[in-house]
Amino acid sequence: MTVWPFPPMVGMIEVLEWSSDVLISVSAEQRIALREAPRRTFNFEHTLSDYELTGARGLVQAAQGSNAFMAPDWAQLQRIGPVSSGSSVYISADLTHVDMGEDALLWESPYKFEAVEIDVDSNGVVLASVANDYDNPLLIPLWSAVAPEGLSIDRIGKQMSRCTIAMTTTENTDLGFSTYETYRGHDVVPSCPVIGEGLEESIGWELSVFDNEQSKPYYLRARDYADSQFTMSWKEFGLADIYALRQWLHSRRGRQKAFWLSSRGHDFEPSGAISGTTVTVYRPPGAPTFAVPFDIDVTEQHGTSSYRKVTAVVDGTPVGGRATLDFTIDTTLSASSIKRISLMRCGRFAADRIEISHIKPSAISVRVPCVEVPVP
Repeated sequence: MTVWPFPPMVGMIEVLEWSSDVLISVSAEQRIALREAPRRTFNFEHTLSDYELTGARGLVQAAQGSNAFMAPDWAQLQRIGPVSSGSSVYISADLTHVDMGEDALLWESPYKFEAVEIDVDSNGVVLASVANDYDNPLLIPLWSAVAPEGLSIDRIGKQMSRCTIAMTTTENTDLGFSTYETYRGHDVVPSCPVIGEGLEESIGWELSVFDNEQSKPYYLRARDYADSQFTMSWKEFGLADIYALRQWLHSRRGRQKAFWLSSRGHDFEPSGAISGTTVTVYRPPGAPTFAVPFDIDVTEQHGTSSYRKVTAVVDGTPVGGRATLDFTIDTTLSASSIKRISLMRCGRFAADRIEISHIKPSAISVRVPCVEVPVP
């Protein structure tokens, strides 16, 4: 197979794709993961000189079969210092937060590079055989890939071209792992990904319409729960945080696994300290009613969060002339210094395709469309 040796421009888009089957009923849904490890596609964009473009053309023209290329995973490159030629060359490097396979690329420039077989241990990596000497190379994970759409070329100036190529890997690793706290059997997202960030959040009901075009139309809810959609967005910096996010994204297996997300807003105003199984809050404006059960996040001033299911809501005794509501929670809680009471939502990813934007070295941006679901 042929190594694609051209480094991409900053802003490379990496795509993760799962395949899941979602079976929706009136009151619940069942989700099945058809693919454990995601397929990965690297969308490379290059600015190449005429000389480099000649080489790129030749590589694409010579490509044959389903595993035509070895695609470098440029987002996980490691600079390893001088390397001398030889066999069983040991390199001391911390690869804890790098997804390394069995092959890697030793790369110093598009004119000096080679693919090497590797064996990773807790302290570094053994290169099976190195043919050349390198002053300050990069060690880059290397994956078998295919470029089904070929190379696109756009002349942008004298002796310079802008080129794009998408490479889909044919071997993938399931990094799925989570250290998140769980509540009612599902992960609670601990950080505060940006909700919305310029994208609309929506809530409504899927309706079936019966209309004979003459009398009043009749609308029937298709499901017992509302259709609530939102977007989660992360920006992560540093290999450790990026790798941890990758692991959690993998652990969701596309649309299969649900998670809890606190609004982290001041959705309810407590009227005093909490003790026992009753939480008293001031009635929000508009005198709304609340369908039970629902879940809340009670966070104290020192940052400790407690999660409870609200099983009943009744009118409480007015406090300071303000109407209140009494929430009955499923287990006792003691909280005297309350920072906020937030609504919890149980959700899942609404798409099997996730784009990771590599905005600069060791920095990524991710947006994932999500949908609220009944608690499984």
